[in-house]
Amino acid sequence: MTAKKIEEKQETESDLPPVGLYVWVQCEGFRCLAYRTQDGKWLTAFGNKEVKDVIRVLPLD
Repeated sequence: MTAKKIEEKQETESDLPPVGLYVWVQCEGFRCLAYRTQDGKWLTAFGNKEVKDVIRVLPLD
């Protein structure tokens, strides 16, 4: 998952959450709890399955 797939306001790497921090990610038709890996992939919090085509990142609060 590259930063290009994230909304324009979260386009740059510095705008993304830190590696390993759990956040909600919005995808086409669903949202799930996930975290970003060192290599920029998004993995689900439960099962560690890769999440693709992330539209935006939502904080937990």
